[in-house]
Amino acid sequence: MTLHSMDTAPRKLFHETPFLAPETRWAASKLPNSERQWMVNNLLHRYEMFDAGWKLLADAHRPVNGGDIGKGSFGALYGDSRGGKTAICEAYMAKYPPSIDEDGEVYPMVYIAATAGMTPSTLTDEIYYQTGSRAQAAKVPQHIRNRNALDRLIVHRTELVIIDDAQYLLFDRRKDEVPKFNSFIRSLIEAKSFAVVLVGEPKIRKWVFSLPEMSGRNYFEEFVVQFDGSEDGRERFQLLMGGIDDLLPFAETSNLGEPDMADEMYAYSDGYLGRVMVVIRRACWTAINEGHRYIRPETLRDACMRSPWKENQRTFFNFGAA
Repeated sequence: MTLHSMDTAPRKLFHETPFLAPETRWAASKLPNSERQWMVNNLLHRYEMFDAGWKLLADAHRPVNGGDIGKGSFGALYGDSRGGKTAICEAYMAKYPPSIDEDGEVYPMVYIAATAGMTPSTLTDEIYYQTGSRAQAAKVPQHIRNRNALDRLIVHRTELVIIDDAQYLLFDRRKDEVPKFNSFIRSLIEAKSFAVVLVGEPKIRKWVFSLPEMSGRNYFEEFVVQFDGSEDGRERFQLLMGGIDDLLPFAETSNLGEPDMADEMYAYSDGYLGRVMVVIRRACWTAINEGHRYIRPETLRDACMRSPWKENQRTFFNFGAA
């Protein structure tokens, strides 16, 4: 992981400092476009569900402050797609970047993004890629590939292995593949050399409970849920929108936390933060390119139109239209 620089000071990994005063907003709006783009791309606003997901990762990785890593810990972070789970993982992993010391390369965090096309072979290859190496030779038998991948994690002093979208490894698979994935995940946990966290859809829970040898191995879980449509859920969503607005590098507030704006954003996203950020980022690019002092409702309207996620989507942020 490389840290870039802003002027002579090292750049932070994330942009978390809100612009609460007119002068700080104005100063942010005058930064080079590349800096403003970085702020939007790396915006981080902590909220209730973010903190819950972060705590699960921390409890798996280092259960005691100042203590040893959670060797053999097995956690799961559940939630629907586009709910913000991956962003939580990325933020946590950024605290523990790769490094080099007198004993060689260190990879404290290893993150694997599972896909529907991943095989037992490419899963172990991904561990090699994530620890700075090429894939293993194609003719190496699977059980040896598994052993080599596990040894590589130990040699490079990995502390936490995260398998994101783990449902792709465990469901809708050929019958001969599932036992291989089961065996490999189990071997990671049984190594008791690092913590393991599965991230993905709640149906993974069925797989965990179907295997007592998995759920009985220091297993714990957390759910990241979207903001529901209740009065409390909508209020918390509105507060979140206001917090995000305070982080945007524009001369004026875009009023994202105002009731009408937050309601439209909720109606578009159904309360899923991942969908929210897609639209906000796209609207930011337009507002920056066109020199606007804030994100206009019509810019959000166009961004929603360009980023539909369901059929027959209505027009959002169409305030004042006939």
